[in-house]
Amino acid sequence: MKSTIGIKIGSILLAFLLVLIVKLDKHTTTVITMPIVAVNLNSTKAFTKDFPKSAQVRISGTGRELLFEAIYHKWFNSDSRKLIIDLDQIKRWYNFPLAEYFREKPQQFVAIGGKNIHLLEVITPDTVKIRLAQKYEKWIPIHNNVILETASGYAVAGTPST
Repeated sequence: MKSTIGIKIGSILLAFLLVLIVKLDKHTTTVITMPIVAVNLNSTKAFTKDFPKSAQVRISGTGRELLFEAIYHKWFNSDSRKLIIDLDQIKRWYNFPLAEYFREKPQQFVAIGGKNIHLLEVITPDTVKIRLAQKYEKWIPIHNNVILETASGYAVAGTPST
C-alpha cells in the first residue's frame, strides 16, 4: 500500500513536469516593466527635467526563456534587463519616440533570458522628453574658522592638522 502511494505521487509529479516542459517550449508574449537608462551624457551637460525611469513593454519569446529571464532578474541581478537611450548626439533637447527608437536600434533593448527574446512594443510612455542644459562649475576655496574645545576630563591627543 505504501509503495503504491509513492508511485502515484511520483507519476503525478512526473506528469506535471512533462506538461510544464511542453508548455514552456511554446512561443508566448508578456508585459513587463523595464527601467530606462540614459547613457553617454556629455560631461558638460545636465538634465533640466526628469524623464520616466521605467516603461511598460510587451516582449515575446519561448516560455522557457521568459521564465529564465524573470528568475534571473528577480533573484540574481536586477540590472539584467533595461532599455538604453543613447544621449551622445543630443545638444539641448530631444523627444525620443520609444517605439520607433527601439525598432531602429534593437541592440538598445537588453534582456538576459536568451537571444530569442524580442521587444514587440513599448506600451507606456510612448515618448521620452530629454531636456539638457550646459553645466557650469566653479571651484571656490573654503576656509574653516573652527575652534575646538574639549569637555572637562578629556584631552586632545596630538596636534590637529589644518
